[in-house]
Amino acid sequence: MTTAVGARVAVFTTRDYRREIFRCLGYEYEDAIISEFHDGHLVKPVSDVLGTLMFRAQLWTERMGIDRFVQPVGGRTTSLGDDVDLFYAFPTSTRDILALSTVPDWRARSRFAICHLQELWTADIPGQMPWLKPILNQFDHVICMLYNSVEPLARELDVPVSYMAPSVDAEALCPWPDPPARVIDACAIGNMAPVTHEALWGWGQRTGFYYRFTTESGAQFSNDHIMHRRALTQTLQRSKYFFTYRAKRDLTEQRRTQDEFGPRYFEGAAAGAVQLGDQVHGSPAYAENLDWEGAVIEAEFSAPDMPALIEELEAQPEWIAQVRRDNVTNCLLRHDHIYRWEDTLRIAGCAPTPAMAARRARLQALAETVVAG
Repeated sequence: MTTAVGARVAVFTTRDYRREIFRCLGYEYEDAIISEFHDGHLVKPVSDVLGTLMFRAQLWTERMGIDRFVQPVGGRTTSLGDDVDLFYAFPTSTRDILALSTVPDWRARSRFAICHLQELWTADIPGQMPWLKPILNQFDHVICMLYNSVEPLARELDVPVSYMAPSVDAEALCPWPDPPARVIDACAIGNMAPVTHEALWGWGQRTGFYYRFTTESGAQFSNDHIMHRRALTQTLQRSKYFFTYRAKRDLTEQRRTQDEFGPRYFEGAAAGAVQLGDQVHGSPAYAENLDWEGAVIEAEFSAPDMPALIEELEAQPEWIAQVRRDNVTNCLLRHDHIYRWEDTLRIAGCAPTPAMAARRARLQALAETVVAG
């Protein structure tokens, strides 16, 4: 095992040219790895004029669903630099790792390499394998954030594949020791069923309760992933109820019958919101990671009676207060980024660092504060 002092980590990132909002959580995790967990460095594909043109072509092919025309981003190459103990890639999209072609020495200079896929649906595996398999087989280990994709992906690859649940910056999301007032009565981020949205909007107009919801659609871009995550944190810490549905809930053409949960389940919980939405029944990953009472209160996606459910819950203040505390403490002690990175280091044969131990201690202290009320 590599010692804590000697572990050298390089993290491959696409942040210089891919700034969609849904990528911000991944960039937050990368920041934690290279600045708090390790004194590591980011490896960025070269972005020049040719690379920019190719990136725009890539966006077009993604929107059109023409995988066979996707090309690597970047017209020039760069070097990884010094040898590293662990080379880590955390792509939001499988297409992101095509840009590895701009760092031709990444494999030769890495003792161990891990690719941690944030999203690869079972239905997409057969079509992507012709170009994806040769790249993934260069890694020593592949991690997948979608539980049901692990087994079919493992059958295609020559390297081990394992599941790892999403994580969040639970320390930043924790509203304690000075919880702000929860002035947002109901918060929805992303798509909502029209009938549910209309019911909540009408409820807010009649009663004066504050229903906050997303007004944008499609790919939105962030100028600064750090500020985006801070803004989201402030919103969730001030929300009483937060809607969490299974990943791609209304995009059945992509997910088919595959049921998965995403990071949103931990974002709302870590901020102390009461979560309304899908309990992903039949999912071993869900059962293991969201196993406390009240983690998600079952609520239909198309629910004209959603305001009535919220009013019913508001009539149980003591239980709701306990749900909030349980949500926060479980995230502090189980679902912070630190725990996923510890699991990743074990796979790579690297020891945790003193900085990681310090973060663990802070999380434990915060959890004790929350329990104490």
